[in-house]
Amino acid sequence: MKKRRVFILAVISFVIVLSAVLVLQKNAAPARLTTDEVAMLRGQYPVCSGSPPLIETVPLSLADCAAMADTFLYGEIEGEAQVFSQITSDFYEYTLVILSDTANQYKPGDRVTIAANILFKDYNPQFQDGMRIVTPIRADQNIASRTYFGTEGTYYVTPDGYALSAFEETDTAFSGLRVEALLEKLKEMQK
Repeated sequence: MKKRRVFILAVISFVIVLSAVLVLQKNAAPARLTTDEVAMLRGQYPVCSGSPPLIETVPLSLADCAAMADTFLYGEIEGEAQVFSQITSDFYEYTLVILSDTANQYKPGDRVTIAANILFKDYNPQFQDGMRIVTPIRADQNIASRTYFGTEGTYYVTPDGYALSAFEETDTAFSGLRVEALLEKLKEMQK
């Protein structure tokens, strides 16, 4: 009789644990957004393209960006864009609070500025305070805390952790991945 009770309790416990696992799996975030889900988010996270009149640019593939970048930063925009001048041009910049980076050059919580030539402001992604992004950067040779970014290789990160490209993806299709999976793929590309 005692063995039977123990057996029944074990079976009931197993069923409860199995039910909990199935509920958690069902409620877990999917590893990737569908094409339709990505398309629905494009109004809020647009693909940027083009260049200012009289300036000709060559689009870079993600592989080119990975080869040229010092690292890909994953971080949160802090504040609004600020404008600054250098000898021959004006630039705009955002403060980015680092969450991680693909080359382990920064610590979480570090702050850097990501800058671009002001001529490209209307053609690059527009960031707002609190927005999370992933972007390839090149360090400024004169100012240690300033880096430069562009559209190619930049991803918006949704509040629920999915990455959407700010550029037209041609050689890869990483839009819709969880940001952690994107960062792993970018690390592999930089090897």
